[in-house]
Amino acid sequence: KRAALYVGNDSGLTHAAAAVGVPTLALFGYGWPKLYRPWGKHAAYVATPETPDELIKPFASTDDVKASLMQSLTVDMAHDAAVKLFQRTH
Repeated sequence: KRAALYVGNDSGLTHAAAAVGVPTLALFGYGWPKLYRPWGKHAAYVATPETPDELIKPFASTDDVKASLMQSLTVDMAHDAAVKLFQRTH
């Protein structure tokens, strides 16, 4: 609850951080952030540029898919979103 910023994947812990009012950035690969993102005035998300279908369509095996779901979500994208959220909430 006293954290200045929380950054994490789409998980229960990310939703818990947002629920207690911590500025929370959720990282999305495969998923639907418009539906499942953490909510609240201190929450934001960043996602891969591809849709879920685009992420899994080109792969024949499950192992290939697991390795690729967040590859296009770059460190720079996450960093920029975190900085914007931090500036907006502090």
